[in-house]
Amino acid sequence: MRSIKIAGLALASMLVMGMALAGTANAAPLWLLCLPWTNSPTKYEDNQCTKANGSANPAWESVALGSKSDTVRLLAYSLVLTDSGTGISVHCPDVPVHTGWGLIEKNSVLITKEAVVPEPEKEGCTLTGELLTCKAGKLENVHGVNLPWTSEMFETEKKILSNVKGNEGKPPGWAVRCAEITDECLEEKEKPEFAEVLSGVTGGVLLVLLRFEEKHKAKCSIGGAETGTVKGLVAILLWNGLGLSVNPK
Repeated sequence: MRSIKIAGLALASMLVMGMALAGTANAAPLWLLCLPWTNSPTKYEDNQCTKANGSANPAWESVALGSKSDTVRLLAYSLVLTDSGTGISVHCPDVPVHTGWGLIEKNSVLITKEAVVPEPEKEGCTLTGELLTCKAGKLENVHGVNLPWTSEMFETEKKILSNVKGNEGKPPGWAVRCAEITDECLEEKEKPEFAEVLSGVTGGVLLVLLRFEEKHKAKCSIGGAETGTVKGLVAILLWNGLGLSVNPK
């Protein structure tokens, strides 16, 4: 797969492909894959399906995933995890941080198998505030809790959103580990967090972005109820390097 290197300003100027829905669209959100052309009415010149091709024998097409599944990798941008009850904040930089992998399946579902920054300091992540006896600069691990997560896309009047559910009905969340102390922030009951789903092109790669809505706060094991927040973007890229998007687009 080609390398993706994006700073915050580049993300801000990234082409976001028409995801605003007028009224209530008829088509439900679907994963769209860029595949070698067979007989689809959508025709493109390259394996990212970003440049239309009107010839009789185009090379690529954008088609729905259908009943299949495909492997994706997950990259986080400007990831910020905060526990306002303690003043703890972990900030991973604007450049992409590898946070795991998962499967897209059943047309609109993402199964996140791994969500972790195993060596956050090497990735440029920083810890501010004091986690009990843990001082800034000794951050050991940032990881998802109650994996695998199941996320399903759905449409509202103006945009596509994705929910997140933890394994076996347990609440999803993130944990920060430092000097043998872990602060775990989990989604509170009936206060789900959502992410807006966007299709975009950056570095010539067609990908899907999840942008956290920040509508609710999580319950943290140290800071207490309604103290945990998650900010940032998560990029979803097909492992095989082909283009990925969602419809309507």
